[in-house]
Amino acid sequence: MDLLLKATKIKLEIGTEISEIIGVVKYDPPLPKDIQAKGGLPYQISKTDENRFENLGDKIPYEEKVDIDLKIDGQSATYGYKVDEDRFFITGRRFEVDYESENRYSVHVKKIKEKIINYCKKHNVSLAFRGESYGNGIQSHKLNPHSSKPHSLAIFSVWNIDERKYENKDSKHYYDNACKEIGLETVDMLEKDVILTEELIKKYSVDLKKLPNGNYFEGVVVKHKNGSFKIINKYYDSNK
Repeated sequence: MDLLLKATKIKLEIGTEISEIIGVVKYDPPLPKDIQAKGGLPYQISKTDENRFENLGDKIPYEEKVDIDLKIDGQSATYGYKVDEDRFFITGRRFEVDYESENRYSVHVKKIKEKIINYCKKHNVSLAFRGESYGNGIQSHKLNPHSSKPHSLAIFSVWNIDERKYENKDSKHYYDNACKEIGLETVDMLEKDVILTEELIKKYSVDLKKLPNGNYFEGVVVKHKNGSFKIINKYYDSNK
């Protein structure tokens, strides 16, 4: 890799995103055989994959008010309801799952299904609640504090199915608003309504090794009125 970077003749600073330079792509493993996958993501729902701040260039919304959410190192899962079809569904990151079978996605259905359906019917809106499943056996790693906790699900965003967009910060169905109304667990919001600065990004990228509670952390997701992006903690990432 060092020879390849030298060949590019690009001056790099610590923390620079180099995945495109060295040709690294995200690996999507084959579908697990124990979840009875039903095909791809329904209703043209996008994958849960936040853009890294290093890739945004001049599109980072500096000086705007943002929320800072903890990024949990777990397993993405989505639970949605299509009002006009009276259809509840669940998905992994890349595929729909049979929620009536026993698998690592359906374990959360009993505690959230009726809450999501009732919320969508009340507001007459089709939504997909997207979250991170975590607990014993999921992303087991010496720095991952969530891999030793009891199995649970933390919601981090809400997708509007019919409008094909996320309910971003300040919108009516923003995940924090919706989950508070129906009593669903969410990821920890570390900071709320703070001004986004370069110093704030540096804080979560390279300055902090641990959070104030003493836990290591994979990174954070910055939520703003027009979208979101992630900041990966360099210490955690390099010691996986």
